[in-house]
Amino acid sequence: MSKQIEQTKKIQLKAKVRITSLVMGIVLLIFIIITILVPVWTFNLIRRESNDFLKITIGSQIRADKSGSSSGNDLGFDNERSFVIYYSSNTQTFTWKRGENTQNISFFSSYIENRTFTGNEDFDKMGDYYYLAMREDFADKLTPSESSLSSFKEANSGTADFSYYLAAVDKSAEISNTKNSSCYLIYTILSIYVLLIPLVYWLSSYVIQPTIKGIKDQNDFIANASHELKTPLAIITADQTLLREKYGDNVYLDNISSQCQNMNETILDMIELSKLETTMRPLEKVNVSDLLDDLAMSFDALAFESGIDYKSSIQKGLTLEKADKKDLTRIFNLLIDNALKYASGPKIIRLSLSKVKKGILFTSYNTGCEVMDEDREKVFNRFYQGKSGSEKERKGSGLGLAIVKEISEKYDYEVKVQSSYQKDITFTVLMK
Repeated sequence: MSKQIEQTKKIQLKAKVRITSLVMGIVLLIFIIITILVPVWTFNLIRRESNDFLKITIGSQIRADKSGSSSGNDLGFDNERSFVIYYSSNTQTFTWKRGENTQNISFFSSYIENRTFTGNEDFDKMGDYYYLAMREDFADKLTPSESSLSSFKEANSGTADFSYYLAAVDKSAEISNTKNSSCYLIYTILSIYVLLIPLVYWLSSYVIQPTIKGIKDQNDFIANASHELKTPLAIITADQTLLREKYGDNVYLDNISSQCQNMNETILDMIELSKLETTMRPLEKVNVSDLLDDLAMSFDALAFESGIDYKSSIQKGLTLEKADKKDLTRIFNLLIDNALKYASGPKIIRLSLSKVKKGILFTSYNTGCEVMDEDREKVFNRFYQGKSGSEKERKGSGLGLAIVKEISEKYDYEVKVQSSYQKDITFTVLMK
């Protein structure tokens, strides 16, 4: 019982870790998207606001020039953080209309002097400044209702020979605040993420409880039902033996004996499946080559009697540092037995064991395949037997390959199947 409790705890731990990893992976992806989108959205907002602000600033300066005002600050803009330059194409001179930030005069003058503007307006960023260069004749047509970005239409003139206003606004404070806010956002999200890990792990225990209970109830039912069936099966077997002694051999008693044998195999396989999900034996170093060599040899006589071309190719000295010898034996036995049962046509069986990059690869090949190509992956389902289950005599419990799958998942082995209907089928198990 203690082993069963320990195994249940291991299953719960594994499930909780998987749920936590999945949830935190999704949360991490959401957080990454947030940390990218928020700064991008903020910088775009600063850019749009700067564009609108500069258009209104130029319009305000033009109205100031027409009215004879010297400041052009009738809308109350901060001249310390924004300025306007007027360039006259006739005199090739720059006139500072607004702003006292003279340290940027030579820098901006040199920049715009070497820049060719071929359109009605040009909006860009330089350092912490957003600037807008606009042709005078185009800017002169501005009205307060046309000061939004959507009201302007591109109309390239194809020449640089024109006078223009250039307005710039210092957004260093907003840019710095956005960068600082982005850092704070990242730190906050990282803190929340770290705190969420134990919380999600704790909550996952409540999520998996119904599943764990369902698995336990299922295993208990299989174990109890299997044991309950063994008693009447033993009585039926004993009765048919007595009837055979009294009346001799006949087809009816043969059918009873055959069905009792099949039922007994099914019960034993059901018990084996139940044990697989609740039992974990200590792992040890296993010489897989010697183990498979002995098992393959034990099937030689049966293969010879069935007229099967049976050969094996086993690389020597292959070992697993941590493995369960009994479960490995079960995998090999089931796959070899499956090949012997279903081999048909030329009746060829080939077994191989070799060292590959990811581990040790076992392969079981046989001619003859009663599984439709579209149903290939169903062979690992419990009680699935392909066409044999309905059209031919039942050849087993239908649980053998399900047991192979359960054992493989238990130890993180990779089991695969490749088949061609009525031609051949190959099972591979990659042991790591």
